[in-house]
Amino acid sequence: MGFLNFLIKYFQIKDADSIQVGEIKSIHTHSQEVQNESLFVALRGQREDGHNYIKDAIQKGAKALLVEDSSQIPSDFKGLVLKSKDTRKDLSILLNEYYQFPSQKLFTIGVTGTNGKTTISYMIEHIFNSCGWPTAVIGTVDQHFKEKKWSAQLTTPDSLEIFERLESFINLEAKACVMEVSSIGLDQRRVAGVDFKAAIWTNLSWDHMDYHSGLEDYFQSKKKLFINNSDKNFFSIINSDDNYGQKLIKNLKSNCYTYGSKKSDFNFKIKDQNLSKTVFDLKTPFGSTTVELPLLGYYNVYNAVASLACATIIGFKLEESKKALESFKGVSGRLQKVTDDKNSFQVFVDYAHTPLAIASVLKTLKTFKEDKNLIIVFGCGGDRDKEKRSPMVQEAIKFADKVFFTSDNSRFESPDNIVKDGLKDLENPQKMKVRVEMDREKAIKESIFFAKEGDIVLIAGKGHEKFQIVGERKIPFDDLEIAKKYLKERFQ
Repeated sequence: MGFLNFLIKYFQIKDADSIQVGEIKSIHTHSQEVQNESLFVALRGQREDGHNYIKDAIQKGAKALLVEDSSQIPSDFKGLVLKSKDTRKDLSILLNEYYQFPSQKLFTIGVTGTNGKTTISYMIEHIFNSCGWPTAVIGTVDQHFKEKKWSAQLTTPDSLEIFERLESFINLEAKACVMEVSSIGLDQRRVAGVDFKAAIWTNLSWDHMDYHSGLEDYFQSKKKLFINNSDKNFFSIINSDDNYGQKLIKNLKSNCYTYGSKKSDFNFKIKDQNLSKTVFDLKTPFGSTTVELPLLGYYNVYNAVASLACATIIGFKLEESKKALESFKGVSGRLQKVTDDKNSFQVFVDYAHTPLAIASVLKTLKTFKEDKNLIIVFGCGGDRDKEKRSPMVQEAIKFADKVFFTSDNSRFESPDNIVKDGLKDLENPQKMKVRVEMDREKAIKESIFFAKEGDIVLIAGKGHEKFQIVGERKIPFDDLEIAKKYLKERFQ
């Protein structure tokens, strides 16, 4: 069946003989990208409505339209009009057919949760590659397979980009794909046509409340990754130490495995940790072992155990998977060490940008500071989730000895308003810990020159990002390189 015939059948078009359009050559959701003999899909967004660009798409060559509202279609349009109650959902279904079901040709794994998605994705990729399964990744840092990389604008891209990328991975002979799946991506049906073989739940805490109406709405969006799959072989891996993970388990009908430090299928206990590694014992349905993870952080143990669970459930041997993980070098911008052992104090860069993430990474570093200072540099993004600003600052003050509050992608919002939101719930004694410096480079410099022997400096919020967003501009900025610059200036 040709794609045009599939459209006619799917949308139950009765008078198919009157359709004057050839086979669809491409699918587009942005009118400026439309080519001749293409299908234009009108999507409704938070700021824009694709229906407003229908005439533009027709002028550029669209011969078929997928719409929820046909009122803006010119009366003289002779092409194919497809009416939909939900163009986002139908777009994913059509793309799946158009690209000939690419996710079914890959072992596709979805990872969701507030924190840990990127690290777990990279850990699974590393284990699978080491065990002979060439594996691709779609996520926050980028989209890649081996040395081939594509830039990432969103954690979970729109469905058109997802299916294009899956096809690319297949053509490059990938066997598996790990995808970070965001709550917004799920809510907007971007992965509606993706055939996931497994899904991992990390945790859930306050984030994206500029989009969701509350934590319950946030949870219900993420939950869709686990309950909308009819494949009898689909399995879930759930962090049972997380309260929302426990709630999710009660709703699952699919094969479910749990992981955590309490009673669980994949149960861990930390034996030893330092600034170079974390050693933990692991009990699983496939045997027991001791893992020497070359990363620090209690939360990274959760990430490691979820990844080992995925590998062993699929069928890789526990010892083989463990050995692979013990050579994992970490992810760019995830508690990445900037300094070497020659420095008198340590500097780390991390992506932490939620209250829980700030607290988790600071608690980890606090373990190693002894009687010295723990210093944090961070800011809060503009035009995003204002309600998490004050909790982020409060967590920073709770665990750090000195806080440098600065900028972080102010976008179109006034930096002064961001500062006010962050500091609004602090009492005067708490404010004494905080130094406000809205120039991020100056704040990083000040923190490095403030630090003394044995101290630890954490630069948080941007991690792997190489830019600052101010208004419509993306200004080159790299926390790692800025930190190196001023470490060199101080110690040269």
